[in-house]
Amino acid sequence: MGTAVNNPTIRGEKYEMNDERQNAFEKAQPRTTLRDERKTKFVRNDEARAARLRSADTQQARIARNAQQHASWAGAARAGGVRTASGVSLDSVTAKLKSAAEASRQPKSPSLPEPSDATVYAIAQQWMADHPNFYRSAHNGENFKNFLFHQISLGKLTWNYESFSIAHDWLESAGYFEKVPARKRREFATTCSPRTYPKFVSDAERVAEDDCARMEQARRIEQEISRALSIDFATLRREVRGALPQYGREEVR
Repeated sequence: MGTAVNNPTIRGEKYEMNDERQNAFEKAQPRTTLRDERKTKFVRNDEARAARLRSADTQQARIARNAQQHASWAGAARAGGVRTASGVSLDSVTAKLKSAAEASRQPKSPSLPEPSDATVYAIAQQWMADHPNFYRSAHNGENFKNFLFHQISLGKLTWNYESFSIAHDWLESAGYFEKVPARKRREFATTCSPRTYPKFVSDAERVAEDDCARMEQARRIEQEISRALSIDFATLRREVRGALPQYGREEVR
C-alpha cells in the first residue's frame, strides 16, 4: 500500500485513464494527488500561510511592504489635499463629505423678516396697476394666492414685485388662469376649462387640523364607551352581532 501511494505513476493513473472523459475546463485544472486529497482544510490553510511568508524573503521586506501600504492610506500622495487633526489625509470623496458636514454645522444666517400685510398689499396693488389685462376673477385670485404661498414656504420665492410676475407667467403657461368671458352671443371659449392650483395649507394649520381630528375621534370613542356602559349586556350583544358580517356571526356566542 505504501509503495502504491509513493509511486507517482500509480498516483496519476486514475487521472490519465479519465482524461478522455474530462472536458476542456477539467483538463485545464491542476492535477491533484491522493496525498493532497487527504489534507484537511486546516492543513491547506497552514501551507498557504507558510507560502505567503516565504514569498517575503526577510522581515525587512515585510516591513517595507507594510509601510508602503500605510503610505497609500495616510501618505502625502493620497488625493484630496485635506488632512484631519490626527494627520490622516483624506481622499476626494471623503473630503467632500467632510466639508459638507462641517458646512451643515455652521450657524445659518438669519432670514429676512416677513413683510407686513400692508407691504404685501401695496406690492399686489402696484402689480395689478401695471398689468391691466390680467382678468381679476375669484378663480384666478385663488390660484395666484395659493401658488405664491406655496413657493414662498419652500423658499423659492419672496414677497417682492418679481415674484408676482414669476407666478403670473407660470400659472398662465400651465393653464391655471381663466380667460375673460365672451361678450357676444355667438362667441365661445376656444380653450379648455382652467386648472385649479392645490390649496395651500401651512404647517400650523395642518397641525391644528390634525389636533381637531384626534379630539373628534377621542370624543366619538368616549361617547361609544359611555353608551355601551349605560345599556344591559343582552342588548349590547345583540347590537354587536347585528353589526358583524354574515360570515362572522356564528363565531360570536
